[in-house]
Amino acid sequence: MTKEQPALGQLDDRELLLRFCQCRNEQAFVALIARHGPMVQRVCQRKLNNQQDVEDVFQAVFMVLARKASRVRWQSSIANWLYGVAWRVACCELRRRARALGRIVRPQCNLNLILEIERTHHSAKH
Repeated sequence: MTKEQPALGQLDDRELLLRFCQCRNEQAFVALIARHGPMVQRVCQRKLNNQQDVEDVFQAVFMVLARKASRVRWQSSIANWLYGVAWRVACCELRRRARALGRIVRPQCNLNLILEIERTHHSAKH
């Protein structure tokens, strides 16, 4: 590491995403997971009772981030965005689980639907 290149932990989220997208720097994405993973985990745990569901939703949230990393105009922090995605994906998982148990019938929630919701949600803001 040189003086011109600060440690990844010192960069803001936007810069980490830029490095991930433009330089294919996977360590930048790992730094984002390390920074925001605990918060995403807590959101998932508050909403879901099953640890496997928590892990699945956690992974889905960061898959959405990886897929959208180059498409969104990011702020210096992505914490609010990740919180919202985690909440929505966890809600989708709850609905899916309830349907599987025969409790409710709603349209299936999948990653493409979540991406579309995020695209629409982001477009409405800007």
